Amino acid sequence: MSEISKSNSNKFFVKESSNDYISPNSIVKYYEYKDSPIIEATVMSYKPRGNNNNWIKLNKNQFRNKITGEVRTYESKNHSNRNDNIQNIKRSQQRLVHLIRNNFSNPKQRKFHIVLTFSKPVYDYDIASDYWQKFRNRLKARFPNVQFIAIFEYYTKGKYKNSIHIHLLLLPFYNHINREIIKHYWNFGYVHFKDFNSNTATYFVKSDTLHLYPKGKRLYTKTKLITMPVVKEMNIKKFERKVKDYDCTSRKGIDLMAIDNGIEKCVNRITYFNYIKKDKKEM
Repeated sequence: MSEISKSNSNKFFVKESSNDYISPNSIVKYYEYKDSPIIEATVMSYKPRGNNNNWIKLNKNQFRNKITGEVRTYESKNHSNRNDNIQNIKRSQQRLVHLIRNNFSNPKQRKFHIVLTFSKPVYDYDIASDYWQKFRNRLKARFPNVQFIAIFEYYTKGKYKNSIHIHLLLLPFYNHINREIIKHYWNFGYVHFKDFNSNTATYFVKSDTLHLYPKGKRLYTKTKLITMPVVKEMNIKKFERKVKDYDCTSRKGIDLMAIDNGIEKCVNRITYFNYIKKDKKEM
């Protein structure tokens, strides 16, 4: 990676990497999920040191990390919507994917994917949230040890476009829960049971509806025992040994570029990998 001058006037931009080279000095940050054959990894040629001086101001509300290229938006309290806060919403999406993969991947564990809809379209987030809270209190009073994630999602098309429905991902544990029980407690509309696959975690919350979420409202809510995966770091050589029994299913690289004295230089190369454990028959 190139050295650049320390001038604040340097211009930074991100472009898709066309170079497959991974430096032997690279650092890997990866997510290790419970009971899941999937590993997600981020490989950085240069690891940021957590110094606030790495952040440069782009405009009134946005800052860019000079090392990683990440853009963060900081809104003032009087903003009325989340249109300028898409990056924060996308981070919530990423956390949601991690939560689903970390808690709903055990093939031996009973799990439900339930869609809760309304008898009349609900477009107001607060109204949908109030209905959800009433249902949640009833369900937890009857089954106090159930664990779940509830995802508030907007329809993207059709007759009820931009109205809200709720995806409930539920771990019943030893409780006897079925459609009739859920229907009994959700008396605000309809109940649909769907097939569940944790590998489709990215299905939830469509990117073209992110602007519909009011500022300060959550994409999802969860119970306490639904936890994030362990995040680990190691050098590239150790990581390659770790994933020797895994197949790489996707790879995408970006280069953080700087224009320093009129010359384009690559400051950091970041590569994102997805792996899935090989079938025992292939090993």
